[in-house]
Amino acid sequence: METIYCPVCSKAISSQADITACPVCSHPFNVQEWKKERAKKVEEKYGSLKEELKTRTKVQLIDAYNKQKSTGGWTFYDENDIVQRTLENRFNFLLIAYTIFLTAYFQPKIGDYEKLVILFIGLVLVFLLFLAIFRTTNRFNITLAIVHSLEDDDVSPIIHDENKKRHDSWFNKFGRKNSLIGIIIPLIMIASFVVGLIYHFFIKGVTK
Repeated sequence: METIYCPVCSKAISSQADITACPVCSHPFNVQEWKKERAKKVEEKYGSLKEELKTRTKVQLIDAYNKQKSTGGWTFYDENDIVQRTLENRFNFLLIAYTIFLTAYFQPKIGDYEKLVILFIGLVLVFLLFLAIFRTTNRFNITLAIVHSLEDDDVSPIIHDENKKRHDSWFNKFGRKNSLIGIIIPLIMIASFVVGLIYHFFIKGVTK
C-alpha cells in the first residue's frame, strides 16, 4: 500500500483511501495530481539548498520522514536521540577515566616508574575511547543534519534556524558539529599523556 502526501498540509494518506478531499485541509484528493504537486513543491523549496548529505536529497529525507510518522515506527528523531545519549555517555566515561588516571599520577607516594605505567595505560585507554567517541560524533552529526533538513514547520529546523540567528558569532561556530566533545577535548587529553611520557623519558630521564 503506497502512502502519498497532501501537497498543501503534508498529511499522509493511503493512495487507496476512499476520500474526496484531504481530511485536514480539504484539498481535493487526486493521487496523480497530489504526487506531481508534492514533488514540485518540495523541489522548489529545497532543490536549491546546499546538500549536507552524500546519498540522499532533502526531498527524499522529507518523504522518508513522513512515511516514518505515518507508520508510527522508528523516526529520524528517535535515532538522533539515542545516538546523542550514546555520545554523552561515552564522553562522560572519558572524563571519569581521565580524572582517575590524572589523580593516580599526582599521588605523592608513587615513583617515576609507576607514573610511567599510569601514563602509558591512560594513553592507550583514552585513545581507544577517543576512537569510539569520534565514530559516534560522526554518526550524530549525520542524524543532526537529517533532522535539521526536514520541513520548515518541524521542530528541529525551527530551533536550528533560531539558534543560528541568535548566536551567529565566531565562538558559537567554533563549537558546531560537536567538535569540542568529539575531537578537541579528547585530543587535549591524549596530548597531556604524550607530554607526560616525553617529560619522563627525555627530560627527567627516568629510564637512565
